[in-house]
Amino acid sequence: MIEDVEIYEQIMYDGETPIGKIALLVGTKVSNPIEHMDKAVKQYVNGAKHNQFIEIHLDNPWTRMVTNNLQNLPFKKLSEDDTLE
Repeated sequence: MIEDVEIYEQIMYDGETPIGKIALLVGTKVSNPIEHMDKAVKQYVNGAKHNQFIEIHLDNPWTRMVTNNLQNLPFKKLSEDDTLE
């Protein structure tokens, strides 16, 4: 167990059918955050196929987003009505 890493998990659905999971892992500010978070992700995925996203500028190397089954998500075309807010 990696004591200082917290996790938030959310199951992704297509209607009522679970099709994947997304997880945010956040660690504390240790001296080697990349190695530390690599270990946390490795422990969490336990060899399962997954996608991992790391903040592009590495302003926050203590945060990782991990997901699985992206190919099963019901994607749609991006429109002007789609926003983060």
